[in-house]
Amino acid sequence: MKFAVFSGTWTHWSLADALKWRMQWKCSLVKAFGELALLCADGHVFATGVLARSHPDRPKGWDFPPYEPFATPNRLPPNTPGTGRIPSEDWPDFEPVTDTEGEPTSELSYASVKLPAWSHVEFDQSSLVEAWMPLIKETEKRKRGRSRAAVVPTVKLVKFYRTLKRERGIAPPMAELKRLAEAEFEPSHVRREEARAAQTRVWGQQRPGPRRNRLKTKAAE
Repeated sequence: MKFAVFSGTWTHWSLADALKWRMQWKCSLVKAFGELALLCADGHVFATGVLARSHPDRPKGWDFPPYEPFATPNRLPPNTPGTGRIPSEDWPDFEPVTDTEGEPTSELSYASVKLPAWSHVEFDQSSLVEAWMPLIKETEKRKRGRSRAAVVPTVKLVKFYRTLKRERGIAPPMAELKRLAEAEFEPSHVRREEARAAQTRVWGQQRPGPRRNRLKTKAAE
């Protein structure tokens, strides 16, 4: 991206630029952010930013992971108050913040309480693209109709992830999450097609029998 700033092997990539990059594939902001949140929650990538405020339900005395300017840099000065690495477990509760024109910004808010969470959110461009591209390719492949697998909307996938974590205490990796979600939200028309195909196979096996019987009956006459 034209606004990327290089710092050694780290390429600063703002949340806004990352989302706009994903949206070039005719992808909505909600879907783009949902995919990104899953990647971050799963630990594939991480982001840094400036903490606006902690979640009201978080225990007192909590502190986000220590900021390491050389390992997890942010383009802001190292002594910027509140700068830190965003915890992966918080991503399921984040939602994007847009400007007056509806364009994504580099800020995050808590979906559960509608309060500001982080600002100046950044990623390492290479790491994020490497983690995101397989998901993008799979999505594009499904759009072209090359796969008959049930497609679970990203918004529903994020909600399903939150439910699993809240009610069952599990946070499955991306591949397992998608498998569970596809089994949970498999469209009814897919089930009907599979049942129809199974019945057709049964009928196909039964048809030769009666036909042969009729031929034998005519021959006997």
